[in-house]
Parts: sequence; C-alpha cells; structure tokens
Amino acid sequence: MTTSNQKHHSGLAPGLRLWITGSNGLLGQRLIQALCKRNTRVECLATSRGPQRGFRAPFVRYESLDIGHKDALKAFVERHRPEALIHTAAMTKVDECEVNPEVCRLYNQEAVQWISELCAQYGIYMLHISTDFVFPGREAPYDEEATPAPVNVYGHAKWQSEQIMQSILPKSVIFRTSLMYGYAPAASRENVVLWLVNALSRGEKLRMAVDQWRCPAWADEFAEACLTAIERRPEGIFNVCGANCLSPYEMAHQVAEVWDLDAKNIEPTSMHKLSQVARRPTRIHLKWDKARTQLNCTFPVFIDSLVRFKAQMDAE
Repeated sequence: MTTSNQKHHSGLAPGLRLWITGSNGLLGQRLIQALCKRNTRVECLATSRGPQRGFRAPFVRYESLDIGHKDALKAFVERHRPEALIHTAAMTKVDECEVNPEVCRLYNQEAVQWISELCAQYGIYMLHISTDFVFPGREAPYDEEATPAPVNVYGHAKWQSEQIMQSILPKSVIFRTSLMYGYAPAASRENVVLWLVNALSRGEKLRMAVDQWRCPAWADEFAEACLTAIERRPEGIFNVCGANCLSPYEMAHQVAEVWDLDAKNIEPTSMHKLSQVARRPTRIHLKWDKARTQLNCTFPVFIDSLVRFKAQMDAE
C-alpha cells in the first residue's frame, strides 16, 4: 500500500512526541524504520516489554513498559506527555487467547480502556490497531459499517476494545488489518511469510488451509498508512490491508514462486484438520475504499508486495 505522503513526507510536525507501543514487534520496528526513512524530527517514545530489540535511531527514546499495568501506564504518560499514539501492542496469538481469556482481555481490552482514558485526559491523538477477526467470515466482503460478530476470544476482545475506545475517544481512529508480514531484526515472533520461506527452504512438508481467506498486509506499507493517519488525524474505523483475498494455500504457492522455492511440499488441507484451539473465521475480505478515498492509500496485490519485500530482505 502506498500513500500520497510517501513522496513528500512533510506532514509530521517537527518535535511531535509520538508514542509507539509494542515497538519490539514487527509493526513497531517497521514504524521506526519508516520514521528513519522520512528523516523526521519527531521525538519517538517507544515502549515494549523487556529490553529494546531491532532498529535504533537518535530520535527514539526506548522504555520498557508492560501495558497490563495501569499504574505504569499512567506514570509513563505523566512523565513523557506524548501528543500522539500508535497503539500496536496486543496479545495476538489466537490460540493462546482462547486458552487464557483473562490474560487476553487484560492486554487487548482493559489496557485499551486505560490507555484511552489517559489519551482523553492528556489530549493525545490515538491510532488503535484492530483486526479482521472481529468478523465471522460468512458475509464477506466487509466494509467499515459491517456488524462485527467474532467467533473466538481474541476477536471478541478486539471488538470490545474498539467500542471502549470510541466511547472514550470519539475523535480517534481505528485501523482494522489482516495477516501482517514483514522483516524486523529480533522480532518477538515469526510471521507467516518468513515462516513459509524458512520451512520451504528446509524442504518441510506444509499443510495449508484452502477454506480460509484473508487479505495479507505488508508491514512496511501498513506503517506508512499509520504515519499518514498521524499526519491527517482522521476519525472512525478504516480497513487497511492488502488488495486481494487469499487462502494460506495460495499464499504459500506465491511465496514459493517469488523466492524460487520448490512448492511440491505444499499440501492442501482444511481448517478443521489443523489442530487449532480457537475457531477461525472463514472468508475475511476487507473492503478498503474508505482508506483509498480519505487517506489516498492504494494497496498492491500480495505477490507484488512480496517482490518488494524480497528485494528489501536481499538488500539488508
């Protein structure tokens, strides 16, 4: 996905104190890298659990912070007084959320309420990252006005977080996205494309579902859309994801094609044969017309983004 601001990069106010939660994760690291490419003069307040990993830059001030601790959040905001926030931190492993629903609600729901209240109190503009898993996948494609009906604990907690945030911060923005992939040094977890590349390179047999469809999003393109939102301060919900809807089986074949790997070990299967704890939605096709018209975003098809992603990895 690209935005009209990618060519000019003049919208982030110099000296802006931008808080990025989950900065050790894939999206957090790509946001910092995107800020580096813009040669920006913002002050980036990066937080995550544990020591800092990945990209470092002179304008980044890192602090270890667990968003599951309300008092620590309050102390951080009072100490640093951020002016804008991109909230990427979340518990995103769907099966772990199903097994540990209270922990899931703490990080994906209660923490969003605490952060939203602090943003309201201190006048912080907030961008919250949500998920296509708020939908069941039966009535796709989904626009921003479609009614959520999550089928698992993770999706339900994220939907609740959206409602909580909007009730506290009506002038905030929510980005619903899909399966995210990209490269980040020492990221806290592997993503689907890197996992596929590594597994296929080792010659492993892969069983990939043919009865689930999502719109995979390259983290670099998504990060640019996030920075555009911080510049423009839109309100409401936006679908922000890749252009086409693919099954994991189709994704695996396209990854094999771009990396020139043997696809003979990719086997089709159905979701119910994959021993997943949490129920998954089926076809989660997000419509992104609103992001295109209001944020000037365009979203490439998966294979085109893969080609750019591979070139990036080869260069690094």
